[in-house]
Amino acid sequence: MCSGVLKVIPLGDKFRSDSEICSIFIWIQLMSVSYIMNKAHSSGGEAILVVDDEPAMRALVGEILRIHGYTVLVSSSVAEALDVLQREPVVLVVSDVVMAGGDGFQLAETIKKQHPAVKILLVSGYNDYIGPNLSIEMLNKPFKSADLLLRVRALIAEV
Repeated sequence: MCSGVLKVIPLGDKFRSDSEICSIFIWIQLMSVSYIMNKAHSSGGEAILVVDDEPAMRALVGEILRIHGYTVLVSSSVAEALDVLQREPVVLVVSDVVMAGGDGFQLAETIKKQHPAVKILLVSGYNDYIGPNLSIEMLNKPFKSADLLLRVRALIAEV
């Protein structure tokens, strides 16, 4: 059993950690971590529609996506989102579940019927909220930017 303060020293693609009490070698697959993060943070400028009735959340998600090269459109309601989808080519919709004037599940169901090629990511702060079985990707609030970006990239990459 080792205890004490460890000093971590980078050694190329590995880390070495030393202390006077014991030595521990930590092997990290930096290439795979780097690969995942680069994939998550790279974009081809795809258009994403962010739907949320809370302006702050809409702005936050939109900014995270914009910073990483996505084209972002925003809507504050289900009706407005459906209108945008009629006018703009969108590859992914990121929508809150609970909104005034309709919910994300209703929006997802309509999108699946009218725009079957559009991917959907629903976001909810109600982790136990059960909606209809639409086989929709869910992301629970609160979430980290990296989690959002990984899910977005994975959904866009699906064929």
